Amino acid sequence: MKFVIAIFAALLVLAPIAAAAQQQFQIASDNLIVDDNASTAVFTGNVFVVHPLVTLRAPKVTVAYAPGSNTDIQSFEADGPVQLKMVGQEVRGDHLVFEPGSQMLYVTGNVLVVNAEGKVRGAELAIDLVNNTSVFKGGADGQASGVFGSD
Repeated sequence: MKFVIAIFAALLVLAPIAAAAQQQFQIASDNLIVDDNASTAVFTGNVFVVHPLVTLRAPKVTVAYAPGSNTDIQSFEADGPVQLKMVGQEVRGDHLVFEPGSQMLYVTGNVLVVNAEGKVRGAELAIDLVNNTSVFKGGADGQASGVFGSD
């Protein structure tokens, strides 16, 4: 039971993202390519995203928006290594996808979540920000793993 509580506590910090998900954010990068025909903005090189509750670093971020509106974000993808930081917690992985419509956040490839309660590793992490649930999936060895408690 302690293991389940620790995982829940470790990932609960991500829940506030849902409340702020539609708030304004800033992106800085070395390069920006906007393709209005494809309704995408592709940021490359030292990408740094600042959101009210999180910061994100990645080599590449692709933002897809609704046709005719560059403010109606349909999806947000970061290719890594990706580092997502919020107060008291950090998430790392190879790829991150956030879908504002469904309020789902996916992190794949060498996923690591670190906070004061411990560390959780896996191949994939899916976070439902509406229902405050998280699912880790194991890698090639079939396992997700965690280390909990103080040092």
